[in-house]
Amino acid sequence: MIRIAAAAAVVVHRGHVLLVRRRNPPDAGLWGYPGGHREMGESAFRTAQREVAEESGLRVVPRRLVAVLPVGRFHLAMISCRYAQGAPRPADDVDGADWFAVCDVLRGGPSTSRHVDTVLRRARL
Repeated sequence: MIRIAAAAAVVVHRGHVLLVRRRNPPDAGLWGYPGGHREMGESAFRTAQREVAEESGLRVVPRRLVAVLPVGRFHLAMISCRYAQGAPRPADDVDGADWFAVCDVLRGGPSTSRHVDTVLRRARL
């Protein structure tokens, strides 16, 4: 049985994707999707929505499961979300939050966490 212990949000809006820069290891200094651990009784969709708000200040609407990635002994649910409102501002355990052109991310810039490009390709289908 797959144990989904965390979720992340893939937010694509007007040809740009929301990424946050992690402050802490293991991905310190790398850009990735806002996300984190599920709280007790919380769905992966709600986790993704909450983490976007906590880490970037944006409001989003979860839409669909894009991928499930193994992370150690648990799994991370990647949730596609629709942008609703707000401007990115870093908070919580990130020191950067911004929109990046999808084409730039898929070409290898900025420095991202593992699987960012693969998940982005799947989210755009």
